[in-house]
Amino acid sequence: MTQEKEALRAENAGLHSKFGEMDKRPVLVMGDEEDLYPGEIKELVLSVLADELDRGVTKPSRRSDVFSDLI
Repeated sequence: MTQEKEALRAENAGLHSKFGEMDKRPVLVMGDEEDLYPGEIKELVLSVLADELDRGVTKPSRRSDVFSDLI
């Protein structure tokens, strides 16, 4: 577990370094919440986007195109 923890720390450091060099930022950067099961947060975000796309986005439009791409 110690080796896995250190590997994850090294990966995080590399990603932070990479993001610091970029002019653009990723669409989603994880916050403090952790998945209760694998992929939980991703599923929640995609569900909210899909609901918004179905409910309140004019089609065709730039917004519907972007939402569709993200989903």
